[in-house]
Amino acid sequence: MPQITYIDTGKHRERERPTLCPRLLRGVIRYRVPILIFMAFFRLIGLSFSEMQQWDESVYALRVQVLLQYGDMWDQSPHMLSGLRYATQPPLFVWLSAASVLLFHDALWAYRLPAALAGALLVLLLYRFAREHLPPGHALAVAGLFAFSPLPVFFSRQAQPETVIALCLLAALWLVLRAIRLRRRIFAVPAGLALGAALLTKSAVALVLPVSVVIAAVFLSPAARRRTWTAAVLMTLVSLPVWLPWAWMMTDAHGKGDALWMFAAAVSSGGGWSGLDGLLRESGGMRLSHPATMQLLILLPFAAVFIWNALVINRRVQWVLVAVTLVCSVAVLWLLQLRIEILLIPILPLLCFAAVQGAVSARALGQQRSSRRLRGLLSLPVLFGVTLCFAVLSM
Repeated sequence: MPQITYIDTGKHRERERPTLCPRLLRGVIRYRVPILIFMAFFRLIGLSFSEMQQWDESVYALRVQVLLQYGDMWDQSPHMLSGLRYATQPPLFVWLSAASVLLFHDALWAYRLPAALAGALLVLLLYRFAREHLPPGHALAVAGLFAFSPLPVFFSRQAQPETVIALCLLAALWLVLRAIRLRRRIFAVPAGLALGAALLTKSAVALVLPVSVVIAAVFLSPAARRRTWTAAVLMTLVSLPVWLPWAWMMTDAHGKGDALWMFAAAVSSGGGWSGLDGLLRESGGMRLSHPATMQLLILLPFAAVFIWNALVINRRVQWVLVAVTLVCSVAVLWLLQLRIEILLIPILPLLCFAAVQGAVSARALGQQRSSRRLRGLLSLPVLFGVTLCFAVLSM
């Protein structure tokens, strides 16, 4: 009788037990919900650490006090030290901080609470954004890379608006991408509201997004190109009633008829390069710019692999939009010489997304052509572990 299956041979094939690393990764993915909650909300612990930092944090706190004492919702410059110099940024974060102080009390943590909540929501939204395009483990790695990055760890615990604008920009990008991919223009409306909120937080940085969406359409097919341009125009039009009244009022009061006065005032607030930080800030005895610089040096090569794949090899709508937004954001920071490292925070969520996807692509290439040691260096656990070490040094 011929042998048909392995049962006829009398030998049973034993199933190989997974090694420690795959079992650990499966456990992490299985309990990803509590892990994600911890990564998002650990920044809420101990918001009253140290004292209020000089310069930006103190300036925003002073604007909050002017709003609460004098009722100047739109323009706090008449009662500010140095007048207009420290009151040219849009007022959305000032409103959020004032609401926090009114709801709770005049304490240091109340001023910092809006930035911390925005940082927590940003981690959750980044995971949701990544999960639509990546497997659960890779999406969790994207959220973890951002959650434990030195810049968000530090500045989400400061009374500064960078995490708020990053949240608004990522929400706008996520919604406009859904409008393009699902062919539903209705998603462009909340995308426009999110863009308007970003413009009402820090206008010069947020303007990169609609320009990036328009440029990204060039790399797509004709049908996708038309949908992308339509979504970009609709998103921009919806955003105008949110931020244009404040910009018009400030230009009329201080710009002397110059329509570009607001952008010139925003650009002039940049600092000078010193490593990656115009003003080296101290946190626990470590200079923040050192781990941030090292992390960027690790992420950028993987992000470059992703950008090449997105724009040259695999032109999916989601890849192209993320890649073009990254390139345009970096180009604007370079051309306008905006030289303060906190301006990298709105770019960092997309940079983490691109780095993870680039690491996956590089590792797949390494499995074909390279050694086991190189594959280990290109693995996501190594990338995540290095970022976690830098975050601990920045706490």
